[in-house]
Amino acid sequence: MRNGAREVERLRLIKSEAEVRVMKRAADISCQGHSDVRENSFAYLPLVEDELTTGYIQVMRLCGTSFREGGQRSRNLTENSLVSQFEHTTSSLGSPRPAYVPVCASGQNALTIHYIANNQPVKEGDLVMLDAGCEYGGYASDITRASFSSSLSLSYSPSPIT
Repeated sequence: MRNGAREVERLRLIKSEAEVRVMKRAADISCQGHSDVRENSFAYLPLVEDELTTGYIQVMRLCGTSFREGGQRSRNLTENSLVSQFEHTTSSLGSPRPAYVPVCASGQNALTIHYIANNQPVKEGDLVMLDAGCEYGGYASDITRASFSSSLSLSYSPSPIT
């Protein structure tokens, strides 16, 4: 009996057109989830390439209904409320479940790898990191974005990542 691990690994690299469509749909659903979180809680700044990782960081600022004039909170924005917004959007678009336990970490929590308590209030000026993806058709997506919270409202809206 031979170990088939190498052959299985080789076959996993080859995707049919149908599989590629499902993978893209999983990514599109997660992108919409992140966009809805941003649209409901953030204004946008341009994407910047992160030299420490090979990805991008979407730098955003809390605005609109999150803070009143003078920096006073008009609602309780929590890490969990951002995760809930993401999960609501992705499930309404057909995802049966998150791809993994989402991480939404603000302030000092954003420095803890795989922080999953997601239960702290988001304070003005905090770094907020959202690592969330969805499952769709047997494939998982994985997207991480970081932001800084502030009452500053901006009108710039970047093009989506492709």
